[in-house]
Amino acid sequence: MTAWSTATARRITVALNPQKNAEFAAGMKWYMKDHFEFLGVKTPERRATVKAIIKSNPPTTAADVTDLVDILWAKKYREFHIAGCDLLGMHNSLLNVGHLDSHVRRWITTHSWWDSVDSLGSTVISPIASRDPAALAVMWKWVEDENMWLVRAAIQHQRGFRTKTDLKVLFEMCHRYYTDKRFFIAKAIGWALRDVTAFNPLAVEKFLKEHPDLSAVARREAVRGLERSHLKQGKK
Repeated sequence: MTAWSTATARRITVALNPQKNAEFAAGMKWYMKDHFEFLGVKTPERRATVKAIIKSNPPTTAADVTDLVDILWAKKYREFHIAGCDLLGMHNSLLNVGHLDSHVRRWITTHSWWDSVDSLGSTVISPIASRDPAALAVMWKWVEDENMWLVRAAIQHQRGFRTKTDLKVLFEMCHRYYTDKRFFIAKAIGWALRDVTAFNPLAVEKFLKEHPDLSAVARREAVRGLERSHLKQGKK
C-alpha cells in the first residue's frame, strides 16, 4: 500500500466513524435487504467528508487510488465501500483500461449489490470506456461472464454517452439477455434502453418490436422512457 493511501484511509475512517447514527443505520440496512452493516452516515455528509479530505491532499498516482479503494473495500461498513467510489469519481483520470480487469472487476464481485456496481459504473467504468475504445473488449468479456454483476456492469457501460452511444453494441448486449428473468439484469437492460429513448426513441421501439419476449421489468423501463420522449415531442 502507498503511504498516501494508508494515511488517507485513516483520515476517512476517523472522520466518518464519529458520524455514526444508529437510527439511520437501521433504515439503510433495511433498504439494502440486510446485505450490509452501516454506520448511518447519509450520502451528502459522506460525500462532503470524503471530498474535503481528498481535496486537501489529492492522490498523484494510480496506485494511490487503487490502494485506497482496496483498503476501504475491505472495511465492514458500507459507507466505506461507497466512499471508494467517491474517490474514483474524483480521480478516475489516473486509471486506465488495464485497471478494469485488474481492480474494478474485483470491486464489482466483492460486496456486490446494485449500489456499488452502479456507482463503479458511473465513476470509473463509463469514464474509462468513453476515452479508450480498448475498454470494449473488456466489456464483451464481462457480458459473457457467469457473474451477474459483471454482466450488469457491461450492459450499462455506455450510460451517459447519449448520442455517442454505440447502439449496435448496446442492442447486441441487451439481446443476449432479453429473456433473462433475473431482476438486476432485466433492470439494467431497461435502464439502458430508457436512456436511448431520450435521443433515439425509434431505435428502442424497433428493439421492443423485434423482442416480444423481452422481460417485463426491462420492457416497463423502456416504455417509460418512450412515454416521456413522446410527451416531450408533443409539447414542441
